[in-house]
Amino acid sequence: MSKISKRYLNVKARRRFYLRFFCSTLIMILLLFAFKSIFNKSFAFSLNEEVTYRETGTVDYKIYLKENEFYDKPYLEKNMAYIASLINKVNVDFMYKFNVDRKSNLDIKYSIIGNLVIQSQNNSNTFFEKKYVFTKDKKDVVKDGSSFTISESVSIDYDKYNNLVNKFRTNYAVNTSSYLDVYLQVEEKNKSDNSYKISNVSKTSLKIPLSQQEININLNDQRLDNEQKIISNEKFVVKNKFLLIVSIVLFVITFVYFVRYICNFIKFLNILNMKYNEYDKFINKILKGYDRIIVNVKTAVDPDNYNVIYVTDFQELVDVRDNVKEPINYFIIEEHQSSIFYLIHNEDLYLYMVSLDDFVEEKTYEKE
Repeated sequence: MSKISKRYLNVKARRRFYLRFFCSTLIMILLLFAFKSIFNKSFAFSLNEEVTYRETGTVDYKIYLKENEFYDKPYLEKNMAYIASLINKVNVDFMYKFNVDRKSNLDIKYSIIGNLVIQSQNNSNTFFEKKYVFTKDKKDVVKDGSSFTISESVSIDYDKYNNLVNKFRTNYAVNTSSYLDVYLQVEEKNKSDNSYKISNVSKTSLKIPLSQQEININLNDQRLDNEQKIISNEKFVVKNKFLLIVSIVLFVITFVYFVRYICNFIKFLNILNMKYNEYDKFINKILKGYDRIIVNVKTAVDPDNYNVIYVTDFQELVDVRDNVKEPINYFIIEEHQSSIFYLIHNEDLYLYMVSLDDFVEEKTYEKE
């Protein structure tokens, strides 16, 4: 292979290097963008900001009756007067809603509990108190959410608790004021990856009077409507462990690729530096110094048609020109990259080649 053909190969190799460098730049940008995006999704950084949460609770009930000759319906709605001796059971429906003004991860635990209280009718001191668990603890999880709703129901055997209170009063001959406090207890706790702390216990309750001599029983429900403001802590929190692992792997890949990219970038800067300095300075010096004997041509010479004589210095080509009185032709193979100076005399082709590679110490395009 001739030297001029090798020059063409160097040009193609250089072009391939530029293409690879351009592609590696795009890949580097995409890797950095992907890493930043996944990292941001796996971590969260919160400032000391105010967080507001609101909880509401309502209770509804129906009074189911024993068989009797007065009421056609099996139950009575709330907010009515009830005859104690006709009450069979009390069905209670609880509704609880929780909202917070930012996405959170919460552990939820809730249950329905009854608290039986027997008090002195004279001074309201408590004689007896006992808790009954109507529904065991139920658990739920809120993942990256801002609200949840609980809907629970329970059926209360009125006679069971009313008879117990009447027995206490008869056995100990005391005047009592008694009731069964039925409530939905909800406990919220934030997970460790939250930027703020919630440790809240709330109750929505219904108070059922017991052992009343009067013909009426009034059921008074206690609704819940509470709003709290808390301050979030300034810290990093892990939102998604899987994405965290992905971001770490992507960081390692990006780092390795970045090291290689820096090597190519340094080489690219080196080429640019040579392009606009040593190579161009050298060519411009020749063109200015020997302008009268150099002819710019637009067509490359075919070395296969001549006996090629390679010269290693432009001055040697000038000496040949002085002897044979032929012009020196100048052809640009690639702008700022490579060119040739040649002289044709009969069957001889005197050729002097200049390339950017001559000014770059390491010719490593093909190694990339």
